[in-house]
Amino acid sequence: MKWTTEQLLEELKRLLKPGLIGFFESFEVTEIIGFQKDGTATNFFSLIVAEPGLPPEGLAKLECLTQERIELKGSEYKFGVFRFRVSIQFLVDVLERFAKTGEWETGPKPLKVGKLQAVVPQFVHADFNDPHPWNGVLKNNFYEGSYILELFDTNKDAARFLLRDSRQLTELSQKVRSVVLMDIDGLSDRLGNIAIQLPVTVISTGVRGSPVGDQSIRVAWHEKATPRPLRVSCEIYGDSTVDAFDSKTIGVPPVKPEDSTFKLRSPGGGARTYIWDDENQVLLSASPVQTFLLMAGISMHATSIDGLGDPKREFSIPVKGAAPRPEEVELKRVDKPHFVGSPPERPREPWRSERIFKLSSRQLQERKEFVQYGQFTERGRKEALADVHWLLEKHGALGAWLWDPFLNAEDVLQTLFFSPHKDADLRALSNGKTLESRDDDEEDDGGGQSGSAGTPSPGGAQAATAIDGSIVWKKEQREVLDVHCGNRMGLKLDFRLRRKGAGWKFHDRFLIFPQENGRALAWSLGTSVNSLGTSHHILQKVSNGELVQNAFLGLWDRLEPEHYKVWKAGK
Repeated sequence: MKWTTEQLLEELKRLLKPGLIGFFESFEVTEIIGFQKDGTATNFFSLIVAEPGLPPEGLAKLECLTQERIELKGSEYKFGVFRFRVSIQFLVDVLERFAKTGEWETGPKPLKVGKLQAVVPQFVHADFNDPHPWNGVLKNNFYEGSYILELFDTNKDAARFLLRDSRQLTELSQKVRSVVLMDIDGLSDRLGNIAIQLPVTVISTGVRGSPVGDQSIRVAWHEKATPRPLRVSCEIYGDSTVDAFDSKTIGVPPVKPEDSTFKLRSPGGGARTYIWDDENQVLLSASPVQTFLLMAGISMHATSIDGLGDPKREFSIPVKGAAPRPEEVELKRVDKPHFVGSPPERPREPWRSERIFKLSSRQLQERKEFVQYGQFTERGRKEALADVHWLLEKHGALGAWLWDPFLNAEDVLQTLFFSPHKDADLRALSNGKTLESRDDDEEDDGGGQSGSAGTPSPGGAQAATAIDGSIVWKKEQREVLDVHCGNRMGLKLDFRLRRKGAGWKFHDRFLIFPQENGRALAWSLGTSVNSLGTSHHILQKVSNGELVQNAFLGLWDRLEPEHYKVWKAGK
């Protein structure tokens, strides 16, 4: 069932009732706005935080936090960050007007917004061991947690350029962060949204563990609040299993100690805690996984009385044409720590937490996330290329970018041409490196073979005698591709060469798959395409594919001039 703006407004009014989750009198509004040349002001993110304290009388006093507009290269927008305080009734009026007209107007003129859809409220707990991306944006969500009511921008037309190029998103986030404590790049899916934060302040809780693994919960009420019975649930969930659970109602004061003790049988903690108000059907607290310190290690290290300190390793580094450079390293003595306290009794540990594989090697190989070739395996070049073709089909619907210093035309034919996706964005980036032919400013890193599958590249001697070997190299690659490219049906391919000081030299070999909204997947090939399957190497998926994608784009964008173009098909 679709959640409507009218339902969001009714829920907002309910949660604002004094004493239900807090005592609120106003809202602090923070807006990140993009301005276009024609004066159009577009909402890129708005955070509206319920707080105690009355707003100033009269019109809201607008504070511009950015003394100068934030500019991003290539963007039509200039950004400003604004903050002001409004009454509760003011925000209610804004929401009611939005529900009727579709206009969002918190200032003198309506803000341009995307296609805003009300979404079901959610509850965001405070950080503990693992940070939550919401808490990089919310204000002071340190205690019981906050309700978030949102108008969600479902098309994000204005923010598309930030999602397509996460480098610009990072730059904008850093500049916004310099004036307000928000990390919007960690919450890119909320760009264009309007978020209302309602912190729970009606109670505060304290949690304590016991040596036998029980957990006690203490609830303190706001001085203005009327205490009421609360349902408390504690759950330990790990390794996809429920290890412990307990739930009971905590009565109004006075509370007996046994009434607030939960039997979890887990020394050291590890539980999540939820506090639910049955009477009002509202969540008042949700904790992250909480642990308790039962044992600490103390190491002692003393310096010798004679003042000589620890012994030092002395050696030297050879310097070409000069005397060796002396070096020394102070040696540290590793002392066995003395432990205070006792470790929890957990028969499954450390074996469960230190499980060797997150998935079986068979599953990883089936998904091509970790595959060995060459020594000790029967998988050869044919299988390695077949695995690349499988990845192209599985993940390359939007495109595939091949980054390899030894890449040549035949390598491109053996890989990217096998993409079955019509008009996918295919890119190839090479240093034009071979063992027989390279410019003087290039160094062989020994990581690839000349030609394909160990076959020498043609024209090596000719390239060596050319003023710029890359001119001959590009001509050779074009000839190969022109002869073998076939009908180019559905082929959109751009092949570029990094030479003569443009950008930077590169060594690693990656196959990158751009995804929707700036996301990316990336695989390390472990060797150059011309060597796939012919010697031992490992094909493996890498974490943070977006960072690899950004590194690729940083170099690719520098190679836009025509003299870096090798071959192109499609628009």
